[in-house]
Parts: sequence; structure tokens; C-alpha cells
Amino acid sequence: MNILRNIVHIICFIVLMVTADVVWTNIKGYYAERNFKICAAYFAGGIMVFCLLLGISTAANTYFR
Repeated sequence: MNILRNIVHIICFIVLMVTADVVWTNIKGYYAERNFKICAAYFAGGIMVFCLLLGISTAANTYFR
């Protein structure tokens, strides 16, 4: 069960890094265009994805003890 928990953590980490890269790239682009509403939307979406991955990781820790 430890292996499954570690696999979930690795997948969550990879998804988090890809999400952070996408959010950062889009925020830089829209900030250069002075489109702050879309910047805020991407930032909020990134936070929501982070919270989702945190929940999945916590569930894996609880379930795969």
C-alpha cells in the first residue's frame, strides 16, 4: 500500500508542477497585455487545482496507511 501512496504523491507533484507552469506562463502573458481580470482568474484556478491536489494527497495518506 505504501507504493500506491507514493505513486499518488508523485502524480500529484507532476500535475502541480505542470499546472504551476501553465498558470505562470498565462499570467505573465496577460499581465503584459494589462488584462488583470484574466490574470486573477488564472491565479484563482491555480489555487483551486492546488487545493484539489492537496485533498487527493490527504485522501491517499488516509486510505493507504
